[in-house]
Amino acid sequence: MDLERLSARVGDTGTLRADVQRAREATDAFARWLDAQVPSKRAPSGVGVENYDWYLKNVQLVSYTWQDEVTAKWCSMGWKTLRSCASERVAASRRK
Repeated sequence: MDLERLSARVGDTGTLRADVQRAREATDAFARWLDAQVPSKRAPSGVGVENYDWYLKNVQLVSYTWQDEVTAKWCSMGWKTLRSCASERVAASRRK
């Protein structure tokens, strides 16, 4: 839910509406700042697959790898057949 819709839902419930408005203004200001920074950014971004796998294992505490998440996403979007999804998941579980 975006902050504009949230503001409409909370109505006049004390300071909550004002808090939502401040959050919206801060979010908009941050987006403008990011847009202004784009021209000065020239290097590639991202952490890399190996570092992301470490993050998943040691911070999120999940047993999935980046590739497992990609496969699951492809399967959930119907980009692969059910059979190929099942095969990929069996192969992934064997690698663990």
